[in-house]
Amino acid sequence: MFGNGDNRFAARHLGAPPPESTPLSAAIRASWTGFAATGDPGWPRYEKASAGPVRRWDVEPADMTNPFVSW
Repeated sequence: MFGNGDNRFAARHLGAPPPESTPLSAAIRASWTGFAATGDPGWPRYEKASAGPVRRWDVEPADMTNPFVSW
């Protein structure tokens, strides 16, 4: 997440990072810094109790229907 998945501490506790972790880490940092700078993280606003879109962080980040809303 912070761009340092290959440091000694991380390697000791998590093992070698997969190749996908570098671009994913960069995408998360870009969203955080974008939100800090402009108030826009790059995805739709979350609406409580809505099945509306949420961000899924994966090899290819994507917006998806909220899987945790059951009402």
